[in-house]
Amino acid sequence: MTPLSRVLCAVDIDERSNQVLDHALALARRHGAKLLILHAVSPLIAYSNGATERVDLLRRLRLRAEAVGVDVRVEVQQGPAEEIILLHAKARGVDLIVIGTSRRERRRGLSSWIAERVLRDAPCPTLVVPEGATEPTITTSVVCAVDFSSASPAVAEQALRLSDDGTRRVTLLHVSNGRDDTALGKLQMLIPSSKNGVVLAEVAGGRPAAEIVRVAREMKAQLLVIGAEHRSALGSRLFGKTAQLLRDAPCLVLAVPAVAAARGDMEDVPLAA
Repeated sequence: MTPLSRVLCAVDIDERSNQVLDHALALARRHGAKLLILHAVSPLIAYSNGATERVDLLRRLRLRAEAVGVDVRVEVQQGPAEEIILLHAKARGVDLIVIGTSRRERRRGLSSWIAERVLRDAPCPTLVVPEGATEPTITTSVVCAVDFSSASPAVAEQALRLSDDGTRRVTLLHVSNGRDDTALGKLQMLIPSSKNGVVLAEVAGGRPAAEIVRVAREMKAQLLVIGAEHRSALGSRLFGKTAQLLRDAPCLVLAVPAVAAARGDMEDVPLAA
């Protein structure tokens, strides 16, 4: 299995930056990957505004990475955050983007809306670290939201890989706004016979984002795996309010681009220790 070679960690200049770096740093160390710490300065403010605070925080983040032997680079660029993140991800050929979100709608930096824009157009998987997600490794429960789009089989396959050692429980979840008597059977068809009894299939009804969050909370999930469609509603109709899902998720969210999933790139992104 080929390890990660480049991880991009997008940070804001606030208290969340250390938590987001924890996850990016854990992955970079595990894979011997290069780490790019990236901060986008809002185009709505002068570049010099808050420069002292920015330089100090980024220096401390860099020193943290260097202290554990990670090859790290820090970049600062002014412009819309989602555009800057995607620009660097594509130009540098990164294997994974790590980005944080906040439950607060109004804030000056990174938000669930920005994370949604990033993961929709990202050339690689995006690991979203919601506020309150503290564990940098996946050791117990995984929920995979499936909408039966073309990316669903590959996205489900990625979630199933996390059950290989038998310690992580995986649930394939489909949420329907109306009655769908075929949904459970479709989910079960995604489960290989070798994983029957190990991987669960569940169908829920209601508002997709709210139901996904509810199931993830009830199962004490550490990771939620979703599919990301390029410049379209994420996961088709399943994720009508993606920003709400990212904001309210009680755990890490791994968004797998449809193209990357189809290529099988996610074989190279083991998130569990």
